[in-house]
Amino acid sequence: MIYLRLFRESYLFALQSIFSNKVRTILTLLGITIGIFAVISVFTVFDSLEKQIKTSISELGQGVLFIQKWPWAMGGGDYPWWKYVNRPQPSPEELEAILDRSQTVANAAFMTGISRTVEKGSVAVNSTALVGTTYEYGQVITFEIHRGRYFT
Repeated sequence: MIYLRLFRESYLFALQSIFSNKVRTILTLLGITIGIFAVISVFTVFDSLEKQIKTSISELGQGVLFIQKWPWAMGGGDYPWWKYVNRPQPSPEELEAILDRSQTVANAAFMTGISRTVEKGSVAVNSTALVGTTYEYGQVITFEIHRGRYFT
């Protein structure tokens, strides 16, 4: 019985404190609300970034390794190209060496490309990417040909 009276007295004291200090109560509730919103926002941003990174990496395929002369992402005007220009260009012979020496490689493909102007008659298309690959490229990277076909 005495506990109920103490509980009732504490409850009434808390309500009286809340109503007598309205500005403090509103500011406290506002601070708690903003804090919870900030934590939820940060977690949402990081979760979406993680999902986007995982999605973009999974598009490359599982267990795919790229060996190339230039870095994956080329930068803007202040890109330090001089660090990479003297690297050797991978060759088909190195692809064969990888296939011979590795016991875990299921498929491997060689790809090379250039950017040139393509002309047919009086029509010209500037900066066209011309890419040549080995037959196994379709087994390494999943892609769909929208128009056209393979040719040799």
